[in-house]
Amino acid sequence: MPDSQHTIVSIIIPAYNAEKYLEETVASAMASIYPFVEIIIVNDGSTDKTQQIIEKITTENPQIKSFIQSNQGVSVARNFGISKSNGTYILPLDADDLISKDYIKKAVDVFENNDSVKLVYGEAERFGERTGKWELPAFDIKLLARRNIIYISAIFKKSDFEKSLGFTSEIKGTEDWDFWISILKRGGDVIQIPETCFYYRIHKGSKRENDKKNKKKDIDVLNKRHKAFYYRQLGGKLHYNRSWSVLFNKFSKILVSETFNVNRQFQLFDEVVYAANADVSIRNLHIELANKTTDGKVSFTEFEEKSFHFPCFRKHNSIASNLFLNNENPKNVIYLGFYEKQISFFKTKSILVTLEKVL
Repeated sequence: MPDSQHTIVSIIIPAYNAEKYLEETVASAMASIYPFVEIIIVNDGSTDKTQQIIEKITTENPQIKSFIQSNQGVSVARNFGISKSNGTYILPLDADDLISKDYIKKAVDVFENNDSVKLVYGEAERFGERTGKWELPAFDIKLLARRNIIYISAIFKKSDFEKSLGFTSEIKGTEDWDFWISILKRGGDVIQIPETCFYYRIHKGSKRENDKKNKKKDIDVLNKRHKAFYYRQLGGKLHYNRSWSVLFNKFSKILVSETFNVNRQFQLFDEVVYAANADVSIRNLHIELANKTTDGKVSFTEFEEKSFHFPCFRKHNSIASNLFLNNENPKNVIYLGFYEKQISFFKTKSILVTLEKVL
């Protein structure tokens, strides 16, 4: 039972047509030896008997919260469930998977003894149509840039969720990969408990079995949402042939004359700077994130000028870069960085990114 005087862990279970496995999943959550657990089930517009099963579960266990929404996808359901939670920590749990009895207790112990930890998860096993240990690589941020190496039921702080934009509905299947990047790209420790804590059910509807169909689209979205992260870790974008991304990006830099520069004192705004040349929706996404950390106003000022540049040779500074480097900004305006690109042999485009402070 949750207790406001203790550290609560909220288990969020999105359920779509989950009549076959939901009761077993909830039983797994309720069997936790950690006593301060809150369970929230979100019915994502199921068309089978999921709602009847939820009503049965909540009648027998009135402490379990449940909500129902029209079918909007697992990300929206997860975000909604988290918004209704009271936990310090969040454990997403798909409606067909299971956790060990001691997983939550071990994870809370890790968090409570290390403030720098952002994510805790354990070893995992598969069961169902395929069985055996799920071999997960050791955490490495550069490896996370190229592939998802953490399962959905890792435990994280609700405060870190609130600083992000949550789980995105733009990605179908590997939305957790996007979320792990969101909360880890600026640092923080990741701890893997050296014991089996998670059991992933393999069946025809399993999430990872469906992920393969969406890989190219997912990579496009990841590049848009985390461009600065990918440029830091891979020297450029994540390519469809992910393992070759670093090499492809090295060759690309030789041919494409493009520069990003971020104010070292304002590294938290790097994604805004890297979104300078993106479409309006991506710019607005990163402005929204920036607004979570400041009460200023982010602006983009675009310039075009005539200038000759031959590939592989150093280009001259653009208007935006000169303004940024000379640092002659008004007192209430901070230059966050600039973007510049030679868009033809005879023309340069540059964008100055500024933050106007509220006086």
